[in-house]
Amino acid sequence: ITENTPFPLVMLSAEGNFDYLNRAFEDEFRFTRKDIQNIEQWLIIFFPQKEKYDQMKLFLEEKFNLILGNSNHKYISTDIIDIDILNQEKKRFIIQLTSLGSGRILLILENVTSRITHENRLEKAQEKAESADKFKSTFLSHISREIRTPLNAIMGFSSLLSEDDLHVEEKHTYINLIRKN
Repeated sequence: ITENTPFPLVMLSAEGNFDYLNRAFEDEFRFTRKDIQNIEQWLIIFFPQKEKYDQMKLFLEEKFNLILGNSNHKYISTDIIDIDILNQEKKRFIIQLTSLGSGRILLILENVTSRITHENRLEKAQEKAESADKFKSTFLSHISREIRTPLNAIMGFSSLLSEDDLHVEEKHTYINLIRKN
């Protein structure tokens, strides 16, 4: 089952040695168990900048201590991390760590790079749509006002023109005013 899962999996000893890693891990990170034998080597390869290396090492140490120090073997830690794959492409992963008992830890990585990219695009598209909708509403309210004012004048003059006691000269005056405006 672990060999065929699409998620990179690593089984670690309490000392941080890789007891097992699956094919998805090898495919995702382009290294085999022969190339990376422990968490320290993995950190050195994928976090070459000292600051990122130190942050990730501290992060993992804290999680390992929480997991190994917790008597409840069901404890799971879930976080999102950024990893540069061979300094060529940045990927985002959900990293889950859980105890397997006997001082062993299961590390599961899920590549969420495309999902996060897609979510960001959707957010931008939503912002654009909301902006366009606001512009449309503003435009329509201005146009509505611009159309209503002359229409009210036309309606007023039309009602005056329909009066029976209006002289012909006054009718022509009103008609000329309508035409000019």
